[in-house]
Amino acid sequence: MSEESYNAHVVARRDVNDSLMILRVGKGRAEVPQFEPGQFSNLGLFEPGDESRLLRRAFSIASPSSARDYFEFYIQRVDHGAFTTRLWGLKPGDSLWLDPNVYGHFTLADVPATADLILVATGSGVGPFLSMLREYDGKQRWKSAALIHSARHVGDLGYHAELQAFAAREPDFRYVPTLTREPLDSGWSGLRVRVQKLFEPEMFRKVFGRDLNGESSKIFICGNPEMITQLSTQLAEQGLRPHRRRTPGHIHTERYW
Repeated sequence: MSEESYNAHVVARRDVNDSLMILRVGKGRAEVPQFEPGQFSNLGLFEPGDESRLLRRAFSIASPSSARDYFEFYIQRVDHGAFTTRLWGLKPGDSLWLDPNVYGHFTLADVPATADLILVATGSGVGPFLSMLREYDGKQRWKSAALIHSARHVGDLGYHAELQAFAAREPDFRYVPTLTREPLDSGWSGLRVRVQKLFEPEMFRKVFGRDLNGESSKIFICGNPEMITQLSTQLAEQGLRPHRRRTPGHIHTERYW
């Protein structure tokens, strides 16, 4: 298999820090596959010296579905990983493989426009929520929406300025970043708690000015599997159920590694 088997290239790259980057991948004059916000695709690179073996990794799409000339991915570097360490060597114009298909059911397909939407992300798990917010901006896709993004340090909030601007112009949207390892003397004046803490009834009421409504709330959780398990259990104790097509509920999850 030759280099010509690569079917896409790096359109743009922005390094958030040493371990996080925003990567845009396109297919030249061809459009990228159609998708629903919240879905994912795969990127691929051939093994060094072995163009018969394609390494593939799944990444959620952060761009809106209306952007047909590129996919955007928010990617975290995995130290000593076989794939992301090589991905970090790519620059605009370099070739790679993009899956011609998209996957996943982590979308708003089953969510009514009357829902109070709560999006919960750790780390690079914020990616699919950027796609939702960008695509449905101004389209009255929910009654209210809030994005809780937990990261270690303020420098890990790769979309901080965009989300602040979104919250400033959209009265029905709340952006709630929270940091877990930010130095106390850094000047950060925001929250410093894990996301599980925010769903304790008293804390939720303090931050959002209301109780968590099990009738209208739809909660999407993406990121660290341990966080997802703990938060799902915590919400179940408050009467919220996992969502299934045959048994509709409140909690939608997407594990990120």
